[in-house]
Amino acid sequence: MAYSRNRLLTSPTFSDYPFTLGIASGEPVHDGTSARVVLWTRLAPDPLNGGGMPPNDVEVRWEMATDENFTNVVQSGTEIAPAMEAHSVHVAPYGLEPARYYWYRFKVGSEISPVGRTKTAPETGAPLNSMSFAFVSCSDFQEGYFPVYRAIAEEDLDVVFHLGDFIYEYGPDPESTRVSETPAPTDLETYRSTYAEYLLDPDLQAARAMHPWEVIPDDHETYNNFEGAPEDEAQAAAAALAYYMPLRPSASPHAAEGANLLLYRDVNYGDLAHFNMLDTRQYRGEPPDPETEGSPETDDAAITNDMIGQEQEAWLFENLASSGARWNVIGNQIGMFDYTAGSEGDLMGWDDHGYARDRIARFLDDYRPSNPVVITGDLHCSWVSDLKAYYPDENSATVGTEFIGTSITSGLGESYANEYKEHREDNPHVKFFDERTGGYVRVDLTPEEWRTEMKLADTIEDRESPVRTFASFVVEDGQPGAKRA
Repeated sequence: MAYSRNRLLTSPTFSDYPFTLGIASGEPVHDGTSARVVLWTRLAPDPLNGGGMPPNDVEVRWEMATDENFTNVVQSGTEIAPAMEAHSVHVAPYGLEPARYYWYRFKVGSEISPVGRTKTAPETGAPLNSMSFAFVSCSDFQEGYFPVYRAIAEEDLDVVFHLGDFIYEYGPDPESTRVSETPAPTDLETYRSTYAEYLLDPDLQAARAMHPWEVIPDDHETYNNFEGAPEDEAQAAAAALAYYMPLRPSASPHAAEGANLLLYRDVNYGDLAHFNMLDTRQYRGEPPDPETEGSPETDDAAITNDMIGQEQEAWLFENLASSGARWNVIGNQIGMFDYTAGSEGDLMGWDDHGYARDRIARFLDDYRPSNPVVITGDLHCSWVSDLKAYYPDENSATVGTEFIGTSITSGLGESYANEYKEHREDNPHVKFFDERTGGYVRVDLTPEEWRTEMKLADTIEDRESPVRTFASFVVEDGQPGAKRA
């Protein structure tokens, strides 16, 4: 995008510190030649009141170094913070070394941002003995504090995966743990204010500054149960324009058709792990009715009106079929395993789109990609489940494993917890369930083993709450299905 030079401020002054929302990095990749990572910040001296910036574009300087004191600066440059993008900045430097730490910062006028640390991805296919990552989802600002983010900032990790519901679109609740200062978002300005309120949290800022993030939204970044063709196109467009995280420039809504975000993507970590990040919201159609819409193999509605759409599904299958990685991971927003057995309800997820899940299960059974594992958010509770080739037959082949992490703060509700526990015995492929909220999942990978540690804060009513491991599981190379560690 071109910017008019006569609108550009190169040495601005500010009413207050402009880096109130912190800094972040994301999308570490290696393109076969060199490594790249995206750096992000937003200038907002008055973040809850439109940002407090002038209507001009602003020139921002950036630096990357191999040490936190910046004695060895390896790349630097300038980037424009456009007024039309709320003065957010995206820098995507190439030519970085693989699998190493870098420190970065921004400068504007006489102001300097906090220092962030990031880590680049290893070269695709390169031998890798280990990696560690965390995955999280569902952080409702008003339901509690974020000791989870504080704990993640303290972890030694290669990358953090946020699987959706980074914000909630709820208005102020006077009965909540901490009452929001921003209204329920409906337009671009109010969505940006909601993001700003979340990003002012010091623990969230610390986690984003310490590790590179891979982010993908679920529904609450727009509105509850958002999917496919939106009920309110203007609101959905505003939500997409406000969702401007540390994403590659091609994911920007300004670079896409309309306000859509091109979010599904794959991430390689050497020969050890290949991550496929799914978008289960923008391509979802009305779930087909098998009683009225015929066979899933022949009925057009059953084939097209499903969870991720035909193009994304073909992309996923091609990635899985061609992957040479030891662990093939699907990053997913909603529960993929079957929970309909013996139950009147479901998980509000893939259960409503069984044809799509069946196709994935058949693919995993037929092609047998190495060690498929699904990581999932959304459900505000913890699950571990086998993924089966054919769920009605409990003796059918186990083709993968799913780990569902609990929420950062968002509540489950007693009725859901009771329903899940009531029908737990009707689903023998489910190996573990815990209804508590306020946690995240850490994963340590080697060529021989996937180790999951499910972690939980003692309380989300206290910012300083300890966070502890409450359950551990292992998946062994070549043996789908998790075992208690």
